Amino acid sequence: MKMSGGFELSGTNIFCVGSDTVLPKLSLLAKDGKEVVRVTAPRIQLREFKDVNIEDASMTLYLKDNTIVHPFVNFSYFSKTKDIKAYRDVKPLSKQPFTSEYHKMFLYIDELKWNLDSTIMKFSMITLSGDKPAIFESFNYYQPNLENKYKGPTEQGPIDKIYRYYESTGDRFVDGQSIASSINPGAPFSATQSIFFKLVEDGYINYNPSNRMIEVKEKLLNQALSARGKQDYDFIKFASFKGI
Repeated sequence: MKMSGGFELSGTNIFCVGSDTVLPKLSLLAKDGKEVVRVTAPRIQLREFKDVNIEDASMTLYLKDNTIVHPFVNFSYFSKTKDIKAYRDVKPLSKQPFTSEYHKMFLYIDELKWNLDSTIMKFSMITLSGDKPAIFESFNYYQPNLENKYKGPTEQGPIDKIYRYYESTGDRFVDGQSIASSINPGAPFSATQSIFFKLVEDGYINYNPSNRMIEVKEKLLNQALSARGKQDYDFIKFASFKGI
């Protein structure tokens, strides 16, 4: 385990901290010394300098030449057993799927568990009722008429609007205020911000509420290009229910 950053004491709690521009970083290494897990976050909690708890973390797992990523997840590491756990919570930014380049799929799961010495990774849902399935969706999955899911009767489709802004500038980062005014002219920003959070939850964008900037993700580009007939797509999407 490697960690970079400063240290902070808060009562009996020990934290690894950074600055506004440089976040603390945790790296977990395989037996051959290669990095297999990288996590950054505003603060990293250390327990007895062995176990780690992190809230609102950006996590990357390295699997051969591919990755599994989540930009806003809760993360734990238990050094004695080499177990990691990453799980989503109810925060809007945490609800987005895990992105797996390894599987070429978006993983709509609540929890990922992995022992670093094992070849088995476990995906699960942690809802109390147990009736919410885990969803696995291909990168190239296309859903016709998707815009209707995100807009009201007087609003314009946000995916098309965001794509047009991206297409005109070539910049993956677009101004959310401008998008909101275009989607729903005259409405308060808060009325449209909820749409942004839903697009985050479904994996189409990243959104920073503090500066109102939208990051266009590959899934939105694929949806927009498929809707225009400019690229091939598929309908690979399946659900896994608990106990089945």
